Amino acid sequence: MVSVIPVLVCGNAFAQDLAVSAVNGELSLSLTKFKFKDLNLDADIRSIGAQANIPLAQYFGLNLATTRSEGKQSGMVSVDQDVLSYSASPFWRDPKLGLVGVTVGRQRIDLDSASLQNRVTFKEKAVNASAYIGPVTLSVSREKTTLTGALPPEFNTVVTDLVWYPGPDFLIDLSVGAQDAKKQYLLAFEHQLADLPNISYGLAYARGTQDGLHGWLATVTYRFAETKSLMRRYREDLFGAR
Repeated sequence: MVSVIPVLVCGNAFAQDLAVSAVNGELSLSLTKFKFKDLNLDADIRSIGAQANIPLAQYFGLNLATTRSEGKQSGMVSVDQDVLSYSASPFWRDPKLGLVGVTVGRQRIDLDSASLQNRVTFKEKAVNASAYIGPVTLSVSREKTTLTGALPPEFNTVVTDLVWYPGPDFLIDLSVGAQDAKKQYLLAFEHQLADLPNISYGLAYARGTQDGLHGWLATVTYRFAETKSLMRRYREDLFGAR
Protein backbone atom coordinates (compact mmCIF):
# COMPACT_ATOMS: atom_id res chain seq x y z
CA MET A 1 0.00 0.00 0.00
CA VAL A 2 1.26 3.52 -0.82
CA SER A 3 2.51 5.46 2.20
CA VAL A 4 1.36 9.05 1.69
CA ILE A 5 0.26 11.80 4.05
CA PRO A 6 -3.40 12.41 3.04
CA VAL A 7 -3.85 16.05 1.99
CA LEU A 8 -7.25 16.51 0.36
CA VAL A 9 -8.36 19.51 -1.63
CA CYS A 10 -12.08 19.06 -2.05
CA GLY A 11 -12.94 22.29 -3.79
CA ASN A 12 -16.36 23.82 -3.18
CA ALA A 13 -18.57 22.85 -0.29
CA PHE A 14 -20.94 19.96 -0.81
CA ALA A 15 -23.78 21.05 -3.09
CA GLN A 16 -26.61 21.99 -0.69
CA ASP A 17 -26.26 18.63 1.08
CA LEU A 18 -28.06 16.85 -1.75
CA ALA A 19 -27.98 13.04 -1.98
CA VAL A 20 -27.16 13.46 -5.70
CA SER A 21 -25.87 16.86 -6.81
CA ALA A 22 -27.31 16.47 -10.34
CA VAL A 23 -28.45 13.71 -12.69
CA ASN A 24 -25.36 11.81 -13.82
CA GLY A 25 -24.36 8.53 -15.42
CA GLU A 26 -21.44 6.30 -16.26
CA LEU A 27 -20.35 3.65 -18.73
CA SER A 28 -17.74 1.04 -17.77
CA LEU A 29 -15.78 -1.74 -19.45
CA SER A 30 -14.13 -4.50 -17.46
CA LEU A 31 -12.06 -7.64 -17.92
CA THR A 32 -12.01 -10.32 -15.23
CA LYS A 33 -9.86 -13.43 -14.88
CA PHE A 34 -10.47 -15.87 -12.03
CA LYS A 35 -8.94 -19.21 -11.10
CA PHE A 36 -10.36 -21.69 -8.60
CA LYS A 37 -7.41 -23.93 -7.78
CA ASP A 38 -9.35 -26.35 -5.57
CA LEU A 39 -12.01 -26.87 -8.27
CA ASN A 40 -9.60 -26.86 -11.23
CA LEU A 41 -11.61 -24.09 -12.93
CA ASP A 42 -10.61 -20.93 -14.82
CA ALA A 43 -12.99 -18.11 -15.83
CA ASP A 44 -12.53 -15.18 -18.22
CA ILE A 45 -15.27 -12.54 -18.32
CA ARG A 46 -15.81 -9.38 -20.39
CA SER A 47 -18.42 -6.88 -19.17
CA ILE A 48 -20.04 -3.59 -20.10
CA GLY A 49 -22.03 -1.71 -17.47
CA ALA A 50 -24.13 1.44 -17.26
CA GLN A 51 -25.45 3.39 -14.29
CA ALA A 52 -27.62 6.44 -13.71
CA ASN A 53 -27.95 8.42 -10.47
CA ILE A 54 -31.03 10.57 -10.00
CA PRO A 55 -31.85 13.10 -7.23
CA LEU A 56 -35.28 12.46 -5.70
CA ALA A 57 -35.28 14.98 -2.84
CA GLN A 58 -32.73 16.86 -0.75
CA TYR A 59 -31.39 13.79 1.04
CA PHE A 60 -32.75 11.04 -1.23
CA GLY A 61 -31.53 9.61 -4.51
CA LEU A 62 -31.95 6.63 -6.82
CA ASN A 63 -29.33 4.50 -8.56
CA LEU A 64 -30.24 2.39 -11.60
CA ALA A 65 -27.64 -0.08 -12.89
CA THR A 66 -27.33 -2.76 -15.55
CA THR A 67 -24.47 -5.01 -16.71
CA ARG A 68 -24.07 -7.36 -19.67
CA SER A 69 -21.26 -9.93 -19.52
CA GLU A 70 -19.90 -12.76 -21.63
CA GLY A 71 -17.54 -15.32 -20.22
CA LYS A 72 -15.94 -18.70 -20.63
CA GLN A 73 -15.28 -21.22 -17.89
CA SER A 74 -12.65 -23.86 -18.59
CA GLY A 75 -11.12 -26.74 -16.70
CA MET A 76 -12.88 -30.01 -15.96
CA VAL A 77 -15.88 -28.66 -17.93
CA SER A 78 -15.93 -25.94 -20.59
CA VAL A 79 -18.96 -23.65 -20.28
CA ASP A 80 -19.91 -20.41 -22.05
CA GLN A 81 -21.76 -17.84 -19.93
CA ASP A 82 -24.05 -15.00 -20.99
CA VAL A 83 -25.05 -12.76 -18.07
CA LEU A 84 -27.54 -9.89 -17.78
CA SER A 85 -28.06 -8.09 -14.47
CA TYR A 86 -30.01 -5.02 -13.40
CA SER A 87 -30.83 -3.33 -10.11
CA ALA A 88 -32.50 -0.35 -8.47
CA SER A 89 -31.16 1.27 -5.29
CA PRO A 90 -33.01 4.05 -3.47
CA PHE A 91 -30.85 5.68 -0.81
CA TRP A 92 -30.49 8.44 1.77
CA ARG A 93 -27.26 10.43 1.94
CA ASP A 94 -25.77 13.42 3.71
CA PRO A 95 -22.50 14.17 1.83
CA LYS A 96 -20.84 15.20 5.09
CA LEU A 97 -21.90 12.09 7.04
CA GLY A 98 -22.62 9.02 4.95
CA LEU A 99 -25.17 6.90 3.10
CA VAL A 100 -27.85 4.30 3.80
CA GLY A 101 -29.56 2.45 0.95
CA VAL A 102 -31.30 -0.69 -0.20
CA THR A 103 -30.81 -2.61 -3.44
CA VAL A 104 -33.19 -4.90 -5.29
CA GLY A 105 -31.71 -6.69 -8.28
CA ARG A 106 -31.99 -9.61 -10.64
CA GLN A 107 -29.37 -11.53 -12.61
CA ARG A 108 -29.86 -14.06 -15.39
CA ILE A 109 -27.06 -16.42 -16.43
CA ASP A 110 -27.36 -18.61 -19.53
CA LEU A 111 -24.95 -21.55 -19.46
CA ASP A 112 -23.99 -23.45 -22.62
CA SER A 113 -21.68 -26.46 -22.92
CA ALA A 114 -21.40 -29.65 -24.94
CA SER A 115 -23.65 -31.49 -22.46
CA LEU A 116 -25.61 -28.68 -20.77
CA GLN A 117 -27.87 -25.75 -21.56
CA ASN A 118 -29.35 -24.10 -18.51
CA ARG A 119 -30.55 -20.74 -17.19
CA VAL A 120 -29.83 -19.69 -13.62
CA THR A 121 -31.69 -16.75 -12.10
CA PHE A 122 -30.48 -14.77 -9.08
CA LYS A 123 -32.75 -12.47 -7.07
CA GLU A 124 -30.80 -10.11 -4.82
CA LYS A 125 -31.79 -7.93 -1.89
CA ALA A 126 -29.24 -5.85 -0.01
CA VAL A 127 -28.87 -3.17 2.64
CA ASN A 128 -25.89 -0.81 2.42
CA ALA A 129 -24.47 1.74 4.88
CA SER A 130 -21.42 3.99 4.59
CA ALA A 131 -19.78 6.52 6.92
CA TYR A 132 -17.55 9.33 5.60
CA ILE A 133 -14.69 10.04 8.03
CA GLY A 134 -12.25 12.53 6.54
CA PRO A 135 -10.29 10.73 3.78
CA VAL A 136 -11.77 7.35 4.84
CA THR A 137 -15.07 5.67 3.94
CA LEU A 138 -16.22 2.70 6.03
CA SER A 139 -19.02 0.64 4.45
CA VAL A 140 -20.98 -2.50 5.31
CA SER A 141 -23.41 -4.33 3.02
CA ARG A 142 -25.69 -7.27 3.83
CA GLU A 143 -27.08 -9.23 0.86
CA LYS A 144 -29.48 -12.15 0.49
CA THR A 145 -29.53 -13.97 -2.86
CA THR A 146 -32.01 -16.65 -3.92
CA LEU A 147 -31.34 -18.89 -6.92
CA THR A 148 -33.55 -20.65 -9.45
CA GLY A 149 -31.98 -23.43 -11.53
CA ALA A 150 -28.93 -24.04 -9.32
CA LEU A 151 -27.82 -25.06 -5.83
CA PRO A 152 -27.65 -23.89 -3.10
CA PRO A 153 -31.14 -22.28 -3.22
CA GLU A 154 -29.93 -19.18 -1.38
CA PHE A 155 -26.88 -17.64 0.23
CA ASN A 156 -26.22 -14.69 2.51
CA THR A 157 -23.18 -12.44 2.51
CA VAL A 158 -21.79 -9.54 4.53
CA VAL A 159 -19.02 -7.40 3.01
CA THR A 160 -17.08 -4.69 4.85
CA ASP A 161 -15.12 -2.10 2.86
CA LEU A 162 -12.41 0.20 4.18
CA VAL A 163 -11.70 2.87 1.57
CA TRP A 164 -8.86 5.40 1.88
CA TYR A 165 -8.27 8.43 -0.34
CA PRO A 166 -4.55 9.29 -0.13
CA GLY A 167 -5.37 12.02 -2.68
CA PRO A 168 -8.62 13.48 -4.02
CA ASP A 169 -8.41 11.46 -7.27
CA PHE A 170 -7.04 8.14 -5.98
CA LEU A 171 -8.53 5.52 -3.67
CA ILE A 172 -7.53 2.19 -2.15
CA ASP A 173 -10.32 -0.22 -1.19
CA LEU A 174 -9.96 -3.29 1.06
CA SER A 175 -13.02 -5.60 1.16
CA VAL A 176 -13.51 -8.46 3.62
CA GLY A 177 -16.36 -10.97 3.33
CA ALA A 178 -18.33 -12.80 6.03
CA GLN A 179 -21.07 -15.46 6.31
CA ASP A 180 -21.22 -17.23 2.91
CA ALA A 181 -18.44 -14.91 1.70
CA LYS A 182 -16.15 -15.66 4.62
CA LYS A 183 -12.43 -15.85 3.94
CA GLN A 184 -12.90 -13.83 0.73
CA TYR A 185 -10.85 -10.66 0.30
CA LEU A 186 -10.43 -7.97 -2.34
CA LEU A 187 -7.84 -5.22 -2.64
CA ALA A 188 -8.48 -2.55 -5.28
CA PHE A 189 -7.44 0.89 -6.41
CA GLU A 190 -9.11 3.48 -8.64
CA HIS A 191 -7.46 6.53 -10.21
CA GLN A 192 -9.18 9.42 -11.96
CA LEU A 193 -7.07 11.03 -14.68
CA ALA A 194 -6.06 14.64 -14.07
CA ASP A 195 -6.11 15.61 -17.78
CA LEU A 196 -9.32 13.65 -18.51
CA PRO A 197 -11.28 13.95 -15.25
CA ASN A 198 -14.34 12.10 -16.58
CA ILE A 199 -12.25 8.93 -17.04
CA SER A 200 -10.97 6.63 -14.33
CA TYR A 201 -9.32 3.22 -14.33
CA GLY A 202 -8.96 0.60 -11.64
CA LEU A 203 -7.45 -2.76 -10.82
CA ALA A 204 -8.57 -5.26 -8.19
CA TYR A 205 -7.12 -8.50 -6.83
CA ALA A 206 -9.51 -11.03 -5.27
CA ARG A 207 -8.61 -14.01 -3.09
CA GLY A 208 -10.68 -16.67 -1.37
CA THR A 209 -8.94 -19.13 0.92
CA GLN A 210 -11.86 -21.60 1.12
CA ASP A 211 -11.94 -22.62 -2.56
CA GLY A 212 -8.52 -21.49 -3.74
CA LEU A 213 -9.98 -18.48 -5.58
CA HIS A 214 -7.68 -15.80 -6.90
CA GLY A 215 -8.22 -13.40 -9.76
CA TRP A 216 -7.88 -9.94 -11.28
CA LEU A 217 -10.41 -7.34 -12.41
CA ALA A 218 -9.46 -4.35 -14.60
CA THR A 219 -11.99 -1.57 -15.24
CA VAL A 220 -12.16 1.66 -17.26
CA THR A 221 -15.05 4.06 -16.56
CA TYR A 222 -16.35 7.15 -18.33
CA ARG A 223 -18.67 9.39 -16.29
CA PHE A 224 -21.25 11.74 -17.77
CA ALA A 225 -21.09 14.36 -15.03
CA GLU A 226 -19.54 17.66 -14.06
CA THR A 227 -15.82 17.82 -13.36
CA LYS A 228 -14.94 17.11 -9.73
CA SER A 229 -12.53 14.98 -7.71
CA LEU A 230 -13.01 11.23 -7.42
CA MET A 231 -13.77 11.49 -3.71
CA ARG A 232 -16.44 14.14 -4.30
CA ARG A 233 -17.99 11.99 -7.04
CA TYR A 234 -18.45 9.07 -4.67
CA ARG A 235 -19.79 11.26 -1.87
CA GLU A 236 -21.97 13.63 -3.91
CA ASP A 237 -23.16 11.65 -6.94
CA LEU A 238 -22.48 7.89 -6.97
CA PHE A 239 -23.99 5.01 -5.02
CA GLY A 240 -21.83 2.29 -3.48
CA ALA A 241 -19.27 1.37 -0.89
CA ARG A 242 -16.71 4.02 -1.84
